[in-house]
Amino acid sequence: MNILIVDPSRSVHAFLRLILDDIAFEYQPNVERGLARLQAGGIDIVFFEWNQTNVDHLLQAEFPSLRKIALSFDANPEEMMCILLSGVHGFIKKPFTKKRFRDCITFHADQQNFLNPPRSSEPESKPLEMHLLFCEDDNDLREFIAAELQNIQGLNSEFASNGLDALNKAENQTYDAIITDIKMPGIDGMELITKIRQSPRNKHVPVFIFSGAAESKVSDFARDNLVTIFYKPFDMKSIIKGIQNKVFPNRTIATYHSNLVDYWYEVINEIFSANIGDFKFGTLEITELDKFDAYISTSVSLVGSAINGRIQLILDRAFSLDFVKEIFKDNFEREIGNIKDFVGELANQLAGRMKLKLEKHGVKLQITVPSTQFGETEVSRESKDSKVLLLHARSATGFCKLLLSMSKIGDDVFAHQVDGVVLDGGLFF
Repeated sequence: MNILIVDPSRSVHAFLRLILDDIAFEYQPNVERGLARLQAGGIDIVFFEWNQTNVDHLLQAEFPSLRKIALSFDANPEEMMCILLSGVHGFIKKPFTKKRFRDCITFHADQQNFLNPPRSSEPESKPLEMHLLFCEDDNDLREFIAAELQNIQGLNSEFASNGLDALNKAENQTYDAIITDIKMPGIDGMELITKIRQSPRNKHVPVFIFSGAAESKVSDFARDNLVTIFYKPFDMKSIIKGIQNKVFPNRTIATYHSNLVDYWYEVINEIFSANIGDFKFGTLEITELDKFDAYISTSVSLVGSAINGRIQLILDRAFSLDFVKEIFKDNFEREIGNIKDFVGELANQLAGRMKLKLEKHGVKLQITVPSTQFGETEVSRESKDSKVLLLHARSATGFCKLLLSMSKIGDDVFAHQVDGVVLDGGLFF
């Protein structure tokens, strides 16, 4: 474990030499020289004084696997919040004790081993397989789709020639995604989707529609049931990419453990059931968008030593009104002026429930104060490579987007198994 101290105080240097007599570390008196040493490589943990010139350069510099620990005298609550939101991996308040500093080194050395396990010499694993059901009554189109899918690795595709055939398959087999045409003999695509949503096997899987034209009836159905439409003619590679973006978050992807995805669904169900009333949500997908239109949006960060995350809510005006009406009933008009506070508290509850669930696995997190604004909002990512999960939800008359972004969570986080995550305490509203 190679340690670097970046602090202009000579007394700190002398004290560390005294208390770390058996631990080797390097020392640099300012950020410029500290960055030069970091760029040379080989440093695992850097401790740095927060209140020094050009500290932002150190915060913005990206070094794979480097753990950044801030040092500061008497940080007030506002400064503490800035430190926690800056992306550092830890904070030690000066003056610190020998035990406190050593414990910090031990903890982050363990985190290094956890976040960066030894690389296996085995070849890369095969692509995750997807089991898909396509329902299309046109024989030529079925053959075209089958031919297009033939050379795509990891796909196990079945075909149904009509809605009844597809429904029978869906009642006896679990799929990763179901894609259906709209106009078919027997039962059409919309009726098929409605019945699938009521079936125990596939009610939560992503469902997609093939459509030849932008008909208002189909568009309204897709919007109300949070279903994605692929318009003909289509490119099968683009369609498969769209399906993958929804399927893999519902199973497990590189940066999201399946337990985390399950907890996210549970949290939304708990909080929305209590505060939104009549609502439904779709299936998770990976968003590639950077900006979203919004009437009002809010975000809350979850800050921890091993995991950093962010929850964002993006609401249209109708969803916001449905929310306030559900809470205050006939008195909602008197409360609508406080909508920013209520939406912020909604995000706060979602973050609080996620925190409780993760802490059952030993993951310690702090929650920041909600940041709420009107108008367009940008997607926040917790690390350069992190994927942002998007979930669409709808109330009686409006729509909401829920985004979850988290730095990498390894399997070891959930190695501490629990029989069930039981949450105590009620809702604020």
